Amino acid sequence: MWNFDIMFSYMELHERIKYERKRAGLTLIRLSRLANVSYGMLYRLEDGAISQPNPALLKAVLGPLGVEYRKFLEEYNYINIDNNRIMNLIN
Repeated sequence: MWNFDIMFSYMELHERIKYERKRAGLTLIRLSRLANVSYGMLYRLEDGAISQPNPALLKAVLGPLGVEYRKFLEEYNYINIDNNRIMNLIN
């Protein structure tokens, strides 16, 4: 049985986005429509040309893929546990 948390920890962000898109059975064109993001932007994101994507872009893309946004941000060090606690206090 696969431990996906370990597998994901070895994936670069752009590889993970591409993996999740393929897992969802979506083409780049279909995901671009669902996420309301241009095809070119998604292509560059999956290609690794965008090394530090804007969190808003990630949120738009991850939603249609069914990936938990907050957990993804934690996994790729956009937020850490201390920031997470602060966000909980603010919200």
